Amino acid sequence: MDMRRLLNPDADNGANGANAVAPPVVSVVPAVAMVKQRRPQETSIFTKPSPKPRKPAVAAPAPPPIQQQSSSASLSSTGSAPPVAQADQHRRSGSTSSVEEVMVRESPAATPESRKRPATSEPPTEEAPAAKRGKTRKYAERPIWARLAWTNPKSDARLTGANGASQSRTQAAPNQHQLQQQPPKPNGVQMPGPQHVSPQQNGHPPQPPGGNVNLKPWLQDPPLDNDLILSRQIFGQWENSVCWNQPFGDMEKAVADWIYIHLKALEDVDNPKECVIEIEAKIGKIITKNTDERIRMPVTTAAVLDEGWMKKEARFESQMDEPEHKAMNTFLNAAITETLQPGRVKMQYLHPRETDSFRPLSAAGLQALPPPFRARSSKLPAGRSLKLRTSTNEHNVVTARIVKLHITDLHIYNPNYNYDCRISINLEANMNRAELAPFDELVEPALPNWGEGGTPERRKDRLSYRHLAYSFDLTRVDVRGMEPKYELELEVEAGVLRGCLGGPGFASVVGGFLDNATFLMRQRPAGGA
Repeated sequence: MDMRRLLNPDADNGANGANAVAPPVVSVVPAVAMVKQRRPQETSIFTKPSPKPRKPAVAAPAPPPIQQQSSSASLSSTGSAPPVAQADQHRRSGSTSSVEEVMVRESPAATPESRKRPATSEPPTEEAPAAKRGKTRKYAERPIWARLAWTNPKSDARLTGANGASQSRTQAAPNQHQLQQQPPKPNGVQMPGPQHVSPQQNGHPPQPPGGNVNLKPWLQDPPLDNDLILSRQIFGQWENSVCWNQPFGDMEKAVADWIYIHLKALEDVDNPKECVIEIEAKIGKIITKNTDERIRMPVTTAAVLDEGWMKKEARFESQMDEPEHKAMNTFLNAAITETLQPGRVKMQYLHPRETDSFRPLSAAGLQALPPPFRARSSKLPAGRSLKLRTSTNEHNVVTARIVKLHITDLHIYNPNYNYDCRISINLEANMNRAELAPFDELVEPALPNWGEGGTPERRKDRLSYRHLAYSFDLTRVDVRGMEPKYELELEVEAGVLRGCLGGPGFASVVGGFLDNATFLMRQRPAGGA
């Protein structure tokens, strides 16, 4: 071969131009096909994605041809000449059409989709602006990890809102529970919608709406059904029963029906200045007549006993010993302290000391009794007479003159605790009225050796507690020649019961009366079982 052709291959282009251009054109086709068959590079698990630019990048100028050559050459995976080198041969041989064809086929649009980040990035749209750093995040409500448990003394519903958020934020951004509207319930309380909440958050029970539920329920105005609210927090949609309401307990219903029947029968006692109805519960023990021990019945809960059986088989003793008396005094004093909290109804306390004396009524005294009282006293068994009780205070001033008539009893046996209960209904005639005859004409003459009374005098050291319509009288009774006797009586105002007889408040007053009696029956003396 001529040495000049090796040193200068373009020397004879004029004569052999067609033959010199043809071979490069043929060699381009396999290279293009090779590019089409090339598979995209798989993403490696070790490849770390490039971070997004903080600011929009400025468009870079077009890379020089040498960069395209190196980039295109790097995509070749075979031993043949890269397409860019073949195009250079065409350029030297004077053919431009094939070179343009190769560059078009090697353009990014013709190659498979690249997984590399482009040199330029589009600026962020206004709908999703880039997050700015250096500013704290503002929560629409206090996050779970920052909330206080409702049992925490520092938790305050007025400051933290229903879900632990401040009231201002809660009002500005209502949560999902506030947006769900539910129909009002019979008690006028708007209940939250279904809430499927985890039973525990941060190791504590779920926080009911209102914050301190069951912690200070007396601060709620109006009072809420906290048990139902808490159940809905745990289970979602919840109701007390298939009838929505809770059924009246059997014992509470028995006591309410019993009081209702006898109050209806005493409707003619309508002048409280002359005669009043007394409904009291004495705390004591039911004793069998055969063994003089407390009865044992085959029941495991408190129960109302049949009065026919009581009259035949048992009796009630209201006396308790001194340790039991002290335990009751401690309980009632603690109740006074509890009612001193803000929002509670304060319990009143008195400590009177009185002396009671008894004298039988004379014929003039029997005629002075109010008609409803006199009509019922005529049915007393033979040998039983009415006595007038005169009470005087420490200064020997008469505080009351009363004639008491027993109407009926109801006994409650409480097997799990130390005490039982007897509820009595009595009539009390006021004999200290100005229009009546002098005292000496209303009573029989005094018996010898009995002083002024028909029976021995009783000195009463009474601790009197009053709360709402209920009064608790813890009394030590001293009778001459006898051991001290301790009694505990719970009384409910009959006038309050008569004012709501048959109405919605009747069950509440009876329920409170029975609940107070239950608390007293469950007290245990110091060191007692």
